Amino acid sequence: MSDKHISINVVFDPGCPWCLVGGKRMDKAIEQAKKQGLSFSVKWLPFMLSPDASTEGKPSREHMINIMGEQGYAAARERLRPIGEEIGIEWAADKGKGVIASTLRSLCLIEWAWQQGLKTSIDEAQRLQKAVVYGVFDICFVEGENVSDSKRLRSVAQAAGLDADAAEADFMSDSSQQAIRESIATSPYMQASGGRGVPLFVFNDRLMMTGAQEAATFLEAFDQALAQSE
Repeated sequence: MSDKHISINVVFDPGCPWCLVGGKRMDKAIEQAKKQGLSFSVKWLPFMLSPDASTEGKPSREHMINIMGEQGYAAARERLRPIGEEIGIEWAADKGKGVIASTLRSLCLIEWAWQQGLKTSIDEAQRLQKAVVYGVFDICFVEGENVSDSKRLRSVAQAAGLDADAAEADFMSDSSQQAIRESIATSPYMQASGGRGVPLFVFNDRLMMTGAQEAATFLEAFDQALAQSE
């Protein structure tokens, strides 16, 4: 790998555990690739797997069992448990916790963090957005709490160094929520991929990869993206 730059757009839903896994594996691959002289920029873009989910939420275990059945749910937990160890978390669901709720407010906060960072630099935008993205993931999958809860989202904003009052004013506003919905509806990446689901990773605005692939697969994608850009 040579001293070249790769931009990555990540289309994701913060309520999707595989988006968390994919993000962590991407981060691991990026750290390895940086040692070989590559540089990266990462932007997280919104998607909602359950656009009609309520802000009040409901217990995730019962919800998933209704969809997958007891055996299917147990198999899914068994599959995710060792992956949690790989990425350094203990899943809230394995402790009997978890809430299925709308991710719209959290997506507003994630985009707002990006815009706030841009007032300083692209590097600051990436830093702030990444902090908020993983803070939101923690609400969903480490704490097992309601990702629509304004107090929890305020805490995430504050932990990232953002103004919690200004953050709440934005993620609760109709205009910001509508902007996120419009962004999802018009996403060129989801349209180009045929809506194959999330996470969706787009490298240098050309190469697309779906799913929570292994770090080694990301490294291969980096090489392919560079080759396509030459």
